[in-house]
Amino acid sequence: MSDLHFGDLHGFPMEAKPGERPLGAVLSEFVATAPDVSVAAIVASGDFISKGDANHFAAAEAFIKELAAACGLDLGHVLVVPGNHDIWLQDVQSFAPGSSVENPYRMFLRSLYGADITEFDRLTAVLTSDDWTLTLLGLNSARARTAALKEYGYVGHDRYGPWLDRLSQANDGLQAQELIREHRLNIAVLHHHLVPAGLVARPSQPRPVSLTLDAGALVADLQDAAVHIALHGHQHLPLIATTGRVRRTRTGWCGPEHPLIVLGSGSTGADVNHLAPEELNNTFSLYTPLDSRLRIQVFKFNSAVDPELLVSVELPL
Repeated sequence: MSDLHFGDLHGFPMEAKPGERPLGAVLSEFVATAPDVSVAAIVASGDFISKGDANHFAAAEAFIKELAAACGLDLGHVLVVPGNHDIWLQDVQSFAPGSSVENPYRMFLRSLYGADITEFDRLTAVLTSDDWTLTLLGLNSARARTAALKEYGYVGHDRYGPWLDRLSQANDGLQAQELIREHRLNIAVLHHHLVPAGLVARPSQPRPVSLTLDAGALVADLQDAAVHIALHGHQHLPLIATTGRVRRTRTGWCGPEHPLIVLGSGSTGADVNHLAPEELNNTFSLYTPLDSRLRIQVFKFNSAVDPELLVSVELPL
């Protein structure tokens, strides 16, 4: 799930009202009543609040804990990454890494996990009920850089490189397809998108189409580290795509060994005025690894309508 937007942009009541339910109640009821749903991990790819209003991080934390409890999971099975609304750069004067603009999100992480967390990036692994090992790499794409670039996503090799080195070591020298045969799946998570989400871009001033600036390098390096899937949010529009890079090496040109599956979550919590015109419903997705394929199920819903299946496809891993 992504883009919960608690605060001004949130589209759900905070308390139950006639004909409407809070977001936590909608998703918790879905998990409890949907047949054959067993959740191994919860991923939330940023924008927990609206416009940097840190007063609403408490509501986001309560929601995540409620949903985790409904899924029978502890917080070790929950991965979150920050979005541009969580690290709000609109009025920022200093763009130095670790500046005070990051502090509210850092406090949210410490309260959520009950630990003194200093880094936004995180590598964790969970085991599913059917013996798949999911290795999740969370990356911060809402990095403070310069005033001219503040509307764009950016991760930076200086930050993600060491994490991919750790992931490569955990791969035990196996390539992407060999990992799949051993039921091991590597998943990267960030907020900003890696490929266009909509069929037609709609740039506006002062908001550009904020693709991740180093998306090309990141895609190539994710593939080199045998990452199979990248999850993101940001554009409030569900996306199912594959991509890959052919790159120059010291010995010549090298094509990707496997495509990178890119999955955009849409918005799970924004009000209808802030959804993409292609899909004026909130959405969340269930991803299920099979023997050599990934089942992708996207559900649409709103505060008055129960989740119903919007898309169900399977892609080769």
